[in-house]
Formats: sequence, C-alpha cells, structure tokens
Amino acid sequence: MQSVAFLLSTPHPGVLQVEINRPKKGNSMNADFWLECEQVFNAAADDEKVRSIVLTASGEKFWSAGIDLMQLAGELGQVMEKDDIGHKARALRKMILRLQRPVNAIADCPKPVIGAIHGACIGGAIDVLSACDIRYSSSDAWFTIKEVDVGLAADLGTLQRFPKIIGN
Repeated sequence: MQSVAFLLSTPHPGVLQVEINRPKKGNSMNADFWLECEQVFNAAADDEKVRSIVLTASGEKFWSAGIDLMQLAGELGQVMEKDDIGHKARALRKMILRLQRPVNAIADCPKPVIGAIHGACIGGAIDVLSACDIRYSSSDAWFTIKEVDVGLAADLGTLQRFPKIIGN
C-alpha cells in the first residue's frame, strides 16, 4: 500500500513498522493521517504475513504534536456555519466519529500493536497511543493532553482508554 502520512516497512519477518512521517510539521495528524491510518491498520489486520505492528514516528523532537490544529479549525469553522444547533451538533458528531474510526482500527486490530514513543506526544497522539496494546517510551518522551487547554474533550480515545492504562 502506498501512503503519504506513513512510511511502511518490514524490519523483520512478520513485523510491520508503521512510521508517522510528517517530521517538518511535528508529525501532526492531518486528513491524510486519519484516512490512511484506518486503511493501514485494517489492511494489516487482514494480512496473514503481518504478525505484529510497531507504530513509530520520524524526526527527533516529536512523536506527534497531535491533531493538525489549522485543519481542525477549518473543519470546526464549517460545522459552525450550519444554520441551527441541531445541524451543528449532527455535523460535529459526524466529524468526531470520522476521527474516532482510525483510532478504533488500531484498538480493534487483532495483531499486537506496539507504540514506540520518543520526544513529545501531545493531544491526539495520546488518543492513538492509548489504542495500542503496548507502549514503550524512550527517556526523552513526554506527554500532555492539550485538548482541555483549547476547550475540547479528549474524545478520540483518551477518555475511554487512558484511565485503564495509568490505573486511575
């Protein structure tokens, strides 16, 4: 499969490395990421040659800066242009479900998914990592849930999965 948002490789037989590849933008998660993430993990789930998946990221400072805020602002702007609150709520729900599908594809993958983290892991990146079966981080990794700072709920997976992971 060809990918814009990811580099796909097989470092060992049976191991698929899925590398987020937007280092100049802090590996922020744009429309290509969300579309291809779901496709990559669904394809890996069906591929008999793949026995495990390692989710990594290119670059040195960021594992991922989270959701591409410029793109998110544009999408939220379109939601707010709806005529009434009912249409706004429906459009917002549709957008959230579309963003949740790729995260759920990771969580639902029948192969073990290992998150290998270095550097900054911000906002939506924690949603993605929360969907992994196992997470390993380097000593320079740091984590922050930034959605609350911009008035959003961390509803792509953090609220549902993170408390179990941290035991709280």
